[in-house]
Amino acid sequence: MKHLLNSFLLLGGLVLSFQSVGEINTDEAKGGMTMTQVSQTLGEPDTKQAPVGTPPITRWTYSTQTVYFEQNRVIHSVVHSQ
Repeated sequence: MKHLLNSFLLLGGLVLSFQSVGEINTDEAKGGMTMTQVSQTLGEPDTKQAPVGTPPITRWTYSTQTVYFEQNRVIHSVVHSQ
């Protein structure tokens, strides 16, 4: 019985692991990505706001998220609620 319970727990853990991997969104801007990498990953944004302030902060807006850059690098990405 103990062997059966351990096997069940192990199988349950593997199922949870596969579900977690399956839920990863690869179409999301990550901190440190360059503008070129974001364009390659997400395509052209719906809108691009010109740089503002010092250091210059640029905002790109997509239908699914907004990406903020300092200089040429992602500093933050906000996924829009659906």
